[in-house]
Amino acid sequence: MGILEILNLILGLVFEPIALVYSAYYFMSNVERRVYLPKKYYVAGFAVFIIAVTAGSLFFRDDRISAVTGIVLISVLGYFFFQRSLVGVAYDIVFIIGVFLCQTAVIMAAEVVILENGLGSVLFFADVSLVIKIVTVVLLTRLFVYAVNRVKFASLPKLLLFSILILPVFSIIFLLSMWESSVLYFQMKGFGLYVLNAILLIIVNLYFIYLFGYVFKARNLERDLKVYREKNEIQFRYYEELEKKYQESRKMIHDMKNHLQAVEELYGSGETERGSKYVKGMYHLLNSYGEKYYSDNKMLNIILNDKFTQAERDGVRTKAMMGEADLSFMSDLDITTIFANLLDNALYASRQVKNSDITIKMDTFNEFIVVSIQNSAVQPHEIECSQKRNREGHMGLGLVNVRQTLEKYHGTLQTEQNGGEFQVNITIPINDVHQRMQSEAGRG
Repeated sequence: MGILEILNLILGLVFEPIALVYSAYYFMSNVERRVYLPKKYYVAGFAVFIIAVTAGSLFFRDDRISAVTGIVLISVLGYFFFQRSLVGVAYDIVFIIGVFLCQTAVIMAAEVVILENGLGSVLFFADVSLVIKIVTVVLLTRLFVYAVNRVKFASLPKLLLFSILILPVFSIIFLLSMWESSVLYFQMKGFGLYVLNAILLIIVNLYFIYLFGYVFKARNLERDLKVYREKNEIQFRYYEELEKKYQESRKMIHDMKNHLQAVEELYGSGETERGSKYVKGMYHLLNSYGEKYYSDNKMLNIILNDKFTQAERDGVRTKAMMGEADLSFMSDLDITTIFANLLDNALYASRQVKNSDITIKMDTFNEFIVVSIQNSAVQPHEIECSQKRNREGHMGLGLVNVRQTLEKYHGTLQTEQNGGEFQVNITIPINDVHQRMQSEAGRG
């Protein structure tokens, strides 16, 4: 057995499987990851993956079977072991198709250079092809992770998201069809035209994704700008309300001498009950001038003060039961997106009924941050038509934005309605948040 044959076995049976496993794991770990399972599951899953891909390559001697097997297995591994979302599967499919296209084009180019010009044997070309495949998959994995993390697609409708797959799928079908129908042409004229088509298709695919990137970026910037504007408006109203209360408290302090004299006269004349009522009234008045303290988180405290003030003006009763829940890992924009949207929805629904109320509860339970918002609402049959009319309105879009924001922290949102009460439940796993933050710190 010659050196080239030994090298071919080492490259094909050792280095190529290692490169495939590394690239697949690295990509899925750094793109839309939401699932963290024990390591033994990942070892078993990738063992099946590499055995299936290697079997397709060795026994069937057909790269097409290996490519299809790789696409299916990457999609399954990505969904059950890493992402649990169709968005993540879409990323995985685009990634594996992109790698296959690039590898095909580069190998064809090498075939033209080596075989048609007599620069080496078929075995030498096979070794070069394996080296090209290994280097290409590693480099492209890094490139894809960098590109995807710069442009997040999750805020797009799923139909638009899956339209990204149209061109890559068409490209790979076109290349395979061209290969099958042009074998005689390749024997007579060579692979030059095929390689040129493959390279042009890769360029078109990259440009297509580049254009989509601008659409996604603009959409995300528009959403962030809207949340940032809402955050600023909430803070402005909050500080404006504080200024108003400060001016009223100055008037109260100015009249304090008169109030104290009145209380002294009431107690001095034996009118104890009237004196007690007068003092309680003063306490109530002083309390109304102060800021209510709901949470250690400054932004959440501002939002609750702002929304509850609006509720009280509309005659909606409010109640907050806030336990110890640390939200320091969340940005102010994300806190605004989640709580301002949910409380706006609760306010809107509560205004539609009489004697309404809103209750928010938050605490830490079994390594989860749990949030529950309950509000009065009209009966389900009464809002059915209204929801159809407003499906694209504020309430629907608000919940979509909340869900997308929670996905960043591996959180979930559930809604339920029981008669005249609507409830939103949020859970955020604390361990997943810490793992995500450590992962991001490690990449930084």
